[in-house]
Amino acid sequence: MENVPLLQIKKMSKAFLNQLVLKEVNLQVERGDIYALVGGNGAGKSTLMKILTGLYSYDDGEMYVKGMKQQFSNPSEAHRKGIYLIPQEPLIFPHMTIEENICIGLKEKKKKLRVQIQQLINSLGWDIDLYELGASLSIAQQQLVEIVRGLIREAEILILDEPTSTLTTHEIKSLFVLMKSLQEKGIGMIYITHRFPEIFEIANKVAILRDGMIVSQGDVCDYTYDMLMEGLLPKGYKQKEKIEVVQETARTKKILEVVDINGHAFKNISFTVHAGEVVGVAGIIGSGRTELAEAIFGLKTIKSGSILLDGKSIDTCSLYKRLDEGLVYVPEDRARNGIFSIASVKENIAAASLYQNNRFFINQEKESALVDSFIGQFRIVVQNIFIRR
Repeated sequence: MENVPLLQIKKMSKAFLNQLVLKEVNLQVERGDIYALVGGNGAGKSTLMKILTGLYSYDDGEMYVKGMKQQFSNPSEAHRKGIYLIPQEPLIFPHMTIEENICIGLKEKKKKLRVQIQQLINSLGWDIDLYELGASLSIAQQQLVEIVRGLIREAEILILDEPTSTLTTHEIKSLFVLMKSLQEKGIGMIYITHRFPEIFEIANKVAILRDGMIVSQGDVCDYTYDMLMEGLLPKGYKQKEKIEVVQETARTKKILEVVDINGHAFKNISFTVHAGEVVGVAGIIGSGRTELAEAIFGLKTIKSGSILLDGKSIDTCSLYKRLDEGLVYVPEDRARNGIFSIASVKENIAAASLYQNNRFFINQEKESALVDSFIGQFRIVVQNIFIRR
């Protein structure tokens, strides 16, 4: 059975209502593969991963795990067949020990499991006290706990969902060393990422998913950065061969002015954003980036200084007034601060424009038209606009 692929997907399709979100997807993961999967928002990556881990079932096609045809009905079935997902946000219980976090749900004797876990951790080169609480772990360490969780359940296929999104450069290097060691042990990995340099550094195969279809796949060594980018672009989109340089005179209009502001975690900050500019604010964790953004939007107060939008001070403006003036904030933690988890897709999209589109009562027709226009404009793929998280 050594020559049998760990995972083989043949012409897999999946639809929600009448919307096809996966269209005849083919994918094959061999032992020791690090298979990079790239695709834009709404490409179908999440749906595919949820099928592989038993959260969704597929409608058409076939899926084989180590040569046996499978259709999972829940994550436990996927675990038993050797597939384990390392989520982007590790599921760690803060008041449980590392050992308890790893063993949760397992029926084997605790003493036997402890020996197995310690042997596994030693083989991975991880120096950690199993009696530490989950709350003490960094994000990188939480991911390691998730990986050990999968391996102790004899996983042979690990799915890593954007694991480097919150890691430091040093932590990323450590993760890649671990992945290489797992690769040598014959573990197959599906590596979801938006970071092209990482694909060339760690993966040996790559597949590009666009609009529910795999438009290109093969050995990483056969790809270039431009080829990956071209695969992600919408069908029919043509990149300009020549980029026109915007003259400085076209950027004289000041959209946002931050003048010597001081607040919690930052001081004496000044910068200007002109029309057509993208201004990057960089800094390590704890440097005050998030606090600065929240202060500009009005979520946090500033102690001194001034913020001008289109030449007018917004220092005393409410959040509603700032929104009305065209200032929008996309928070760092989208899951916690970016959406209303109990509200539908429609309600979340329309939330910021409640005062604009309604008077005394919510105008459902107007609201639905607004939501539909945004879904079309930003190519948002959803089962329906009434679905909740």
